[in-house]
Amino acid sequence: MVFTWRISLLIERIKQDQEHKVIYLSFEPENHLAKGLYEKLGFKADDRVIDGECL
Repeated sequence: MVFTWRISLLIERIKQDQEHKVIYLSFEPENHLAKGLYEKLGFKADDRVIDGECL
């Protein structure tokens, strides 16, 4: 999927920047597609919920 590939490139670019150590994403709990995409990209939910969105 082109979108996944582009996001992967963006993540790699952020990893190369020494000033940025962590990438945070959020998604609405019922958005299983977003959760699956983020997990496919290597992100893991940390069980926090802020303003109704999972981190």
